[in-house]
Amino acid sequence: MKNKIKTRSSAAKRIKVTGSGKIMFMPTGHNHKLEKKSSRTKASKNAQRTLPKSDFNNIRAQIPNTKL
Repeated sequence: MKNKIKTRSSAAKRIKVTGSGKIMFMPTGHNHKLEKKSSRTKASKNAQRTLPKSDFNNIRAQIPNTKL
Protein backbone atom coordinates (compact mmCIF):
# COMPACT_ATOMS: atom_id res chain seq x y z
CA MET A 1 0.00 0.00 0.00
CA LYS A 2 1.28 3.45 -0.87
CA ASN A 3 1.80 6.11 1.74
CA LYS A 4 -0.51 9.10 1.70
CA ILE A 5 0.87 12.46 0.67
CA LYS A 6 0.60 14.73 3.67
CA THR A 7 -0.01 18.47 3.61
CA ARG A 8 2.33 20.65 5.64
CA SER A 9 -0.06 22.13 8.15
CA SER A 10 2.11 25.21 8.74
CA ALA A 11 1.90 26.09 5.05
CA ALA A 12 -1.82 25.34 4.87
CA LYS A 13 -2.52 27.78 7.70
CA ARG A 14 -0.62 30.62 6.01
CA ILE A 15 -1.70 30.14 2.39
CA LYS A 16 -5.11 30.33 0.73
CA VAL A 17 -5.89 29.24 -2.83
CA THR A 18 -8.49 31.26 -4.74
CA GLY A 19 -11.06 29.80 -7.10
CA SER A 20 -9.02 30.84 -10.11
CA GLY A 21 -5.90 29.10 -8.73
CA LYS A 22 -3.96 32.08 -7.38
CA ILE A 23 -2.08 31.56 -4.13
CA MET A 24 -2.69 34.32 -1.57
CA PHE A 25 -0.68 34.99 1.57
CA MET A 26 -0.29 37.66 4.24
CA PRO A 27 3.14 39.33 4.47
CA THR A 28 5.13 39.12 7.68
CA GLY A 29 5.32 41.87 10.27
CA HIS A 30 1.65 42.75 10.73
CA ASN A 31 0.93 41.25 14.14
CA HIS A 32 2.82 43.09 16.86
CA LYS A 33 5.12 46.05 17.55
CA LEU A 34 2.84 48.20 15.44
CA GLU A 35 3.53 51.42 17.38
CA LYS A 36 6.95 51.74 15.77
CA LYS A 37 5.73 51.22 12.22
CA SER A 38 4.42 53.96 9.96
CA SER A 39 0.81 53.99 8.80
CA ARG A 40 1.93 53.30 5.25
CA THR A 41 3.84 50.19 6.35
CA LYS A 42 0.94 48.93 8.46
CA ALA A 43 -1.54 49.44 5.64
CA SER A 44 0.61 47.66 3.09
CA LYS A 45 1.22 44.70 5.38
CA ASN A 46 -2.47 44.33 6.21
CA ALA A 47 -3.49 43.25 2.70
CA GLN A 48 -3.15 39.83 1.15
CA ARG A 49 -0.69 39.40 -1.70
CA THR A 50 -0.39 36.93 -4.53
CA LEU A 51 2.52 34.54 -4.52
CA PRO A 52 5.14 35.13 -7.23
CA LYS A 53 5.41 32.45 -9.91
CA SER A 54 8.99 31.68 -8.87
CA ASP A 55 7.73 30.26 -5.53
CA PHE A 56 4.82 28.36 -7.07
CA ASN A 57 6.52 24.93 -7.24
CA ASN A 58 7.78 25.11 -3.65
CA ILE A 59 4.29 25.78 -2.31
CA ARG A 60 2.73 23.20 -4.62
CA ALA A 61 4.92 20.54 -2.98
CA GLN A 62 3.85 21.64 0.51
CA ILE A 63 0.09 21.63 -0.15
CA PRO A 64 -0.37 18.78 -2.64
CA ASN A 65 -4.07 18.06 -2.04
CA THR A 66 -5.39 21.37 -3.38
CA LYS A 67 -6.45 22.45 -6.86
CA LEU A 68 -3.64 24.50 -8.35
